[in-house]
Amino acid sequence: MPTAEELIKRLRELAEDTPERRSERMQILVTPTMAQAIETLSKETGQSKNEIVNLALSEFLIEK
Repeated sequence: MPTAEELIKRLRELAEDTPERRSERMQILVTPTMAQAIETLSKETGQSKNEIVNLALSEFLIEK
């Protein structure tokens, strides 16, 4: 599992390369633990929670 520093670095790299405008709305349910982890990462990186979720989904889909 990557360290927080590695995640922050990767999020910053990915955020710089987001060419497509977001126009589709979705709702998701996450566990309280996941919500807290996203909140913490958001505060550490300065990225919005929405941006973090989008980047995580992009990474997941790219790796598939």
